[in-house]
Amino acid sequence: MRNKLIALIAVSWALTQIFSLYFVSLEAMQTVILHLGYAVALTFLCTPLQRFRGKDQGKLAIDMVMAGCIFAASIYFIMEYDRIRNHMLFVSSVSPIDIIAGGVTILFTLEATRRVLGWPLTVLAIISLGYLLAGPYLPGIFTSREITVNEFIEYNYFTTNGLLGVALQTSATYVYVFVLFASLLNISGLGPKFMDIIISFAGKWRGGPAKVSVLSSGLFGMITGSPSSNVAFTGSFTIPLMKKTGFSASYAGAVEAVASSAGMITPPLMGTAVFLIAQYTQTEISSIVIAAIIPALLYFALLFIQVDLESAKMNMKPIEKQKLPSFGISLKSGWHLMIPVIVIIIMLLNGYSPQLSALFSIIIAIILSYLKKESRLTINKLIAACIETGKTMTIIAAATATAGIILSCITYTGMEFKLTGFLVSAAGDSLLLLVLFIAILSFILGMGMPVLPAYMIVSIITAPVLVDFGVDMITAHLFVFYFAMMSLYTPPVGPASFVAAGIAETGPFRTGWDAMKLGIGGCIIPFLFVYHPVLLSFAPLDDFLLSIVPVLTGIYGVAVIVSGHMVRKLFIWERILFIAVTFLLFSPNNWIQWSGVILFVIIYFIAKRLYIPNEQKIRLREDS
Repeated sequence: MRNKLIALIAVSWALTQIFSLYFVSLEAMQTVILHLGYAVALTFLCTPLQRFRGKDQGKLAIDMVMAGCIFAASIYFIMEYDRIRNHMLFVSSVSPIDIIAGGVTILFTLEATRRVLGWPLTVLAIISLGYLLAGPYLPGIFTSREITVNEFIEYNYFTTNGLLGVALQTSATYVYVFVLFASLLNISGLGPKFMDIIISFAGKWRGGPAKVSVLSSGLFGMITGSPSSNVAFTGSFTIPLMKKTGFSASYAGAVEAVASSAGMITPPLMGTAVFLIAQYTQTEISSIVIAAIIPALLYFALLFIQVDLESAKMNMKPIEKQKLPSFGISLKSGWHLMIPVIVIIIMLLNGYSPQLSALFSIIIAIILSYLKKESRLTINKLIAACIETGKTMTIIAAATATAGIILSCITYTGMEFKLTGFLVSAAGDSLLLLVLFIAILSFILGMGMPVLPAYMIVSIITAPVLVDFGVDMITAHLFVFYFAMMSLYTPPVGPASFVAAGIAETGPFRTGWDAMKLGIGGCIIPFLFVYHPVLLSFAPLDDFLLSIVPVLTGIYGVAVIVSGHMVRKLFIWERILFIAVTFLLFSPNNWIQWSGVILFVIIYFIAKRLYIPNEQKIRLREDS
């Protein structure tokens, strides 16, 4: 019964989203409230009460009643929309039914968030609400305007300032159709085909399985929108293969966790975050995509080099040639499934609307799936894709809606101005101190909650400050987003590391620690594009070329420092020397950067020419 209801709601949600976006003229807030109603209702059915001691039928009855209530509140909103649209906040009258419908929507959204994301984000929302209500009675800088519970409900339910704000609007109008597109490709079999192509390409290098993990996880992560799901999908193949070739269980899990999390920063879709960043910065999606290219390439280059150096340190061998899938056969069997991905990228970069790009690509994906028997999107597969989409969207919708509630509390109390003032006074005139404070705040707040709400909350407080310091708007938002992403794999929470540890059959904290060591070098990259904004714009070209060569050299230097290996194991004093040279490579001054390049090349060749013969002599003595 429960599974049939899940399928019914998931398919209805998909049809409603498609018709409301493309064929039926609904107002934006009507689409958003329907989106939220479906998400919360599906959450109750997909994630039943755990601590309720009743029988399964009793749990189902409770969940069905709760799902019915949220649907009723959503339908009431749509029916009363003409009145709601003309409502004057805190001036127009509010009926008891308005308060009940709004209260049910807010409370059930928080309960849905608790079920799919656990307590951290829900508790933060409750604390924010507590501060909002208690603010008038607090002393000094903590005091705020008075507001009643009814006014709080009105503020969130009748306006776009909170629950139904920009984030949930982005989820409803952009994110859903892209997640549906990704689910259709996944159900049609693109994942395994794409994995075979990557293995045939990267498996022939030393430490091949780890490099397969880096490439596949990054590429899948950009469209799935869920790093944990990405770990579960790609990690189920790459982690056992890494263990089999000699990597420790915790290291194998760490590579997968870091690479899957980094899918959130991979353009063009950035795990669907590109739409939210575009909304918050009021810029074209293509501008965000172009700006994110070089930082993402640097991040994956760093991770790839670290894996390569670790493989060299452990004397890893490539995957045996006879065990590699054929590149030609893999491409021949899966080429038709890659065309929709190429189409959607081209359309987005050429300025087509995200909705049109997604719809056109979905239609192409369904048509092309019938070219091969095994990839055909039959009715059952389409239903499965709708269910998969619905389950993913329950997480995204709950997270963005609850983050909207938190933001409504922050903005109403004026807390963002108080925190902004504190950051400015603490940093003084130092941009470096300011970005350090913001990085720490983004990282800490990102613990225990998804990337999108962490980014939303921190960016509304800190991005304007960075802009006032002369940092470009897109740069400021990408800086916050990068550090929010890094909390996905670092202890004590690190949800991606927990999933990877389960697959690797090892401790989550050990996996998280290894992931933090792997990803710590990536902390440099957001600072790089703050101090070298040319990395985001590619212009002027001569400045870009002057900066990119030292930066790439520095990325290699960071990998050497973290791994402690270059052409051999490095001594402590050598690692310290590399740290000093790498600082030169990342300097805002081009002359200092290029002096660092020269020093780095000299040190590299000294190590290669001087020390390798000595190691060979040592081996000869040991052999004799």
